[in-house]
Amino acid sequence: MGNCRECGEIYDERANFCSNCGVKLKGQEVKTRVLPSEELIS
Repeated sequence: MGNCRECGEIYDERANFCSNCGVKLKGQEVKTRVLPSEELIS
């Protein structure tokens, strides 16, 4: 389970889009994992 970054709706980990506001969830997860490593490199 997770919470949508846009609206805070709880969603299932297998969901690709938030059922409440329709924001894409999978891309969001990848971005949050990538950003810290980019900061370390630069």
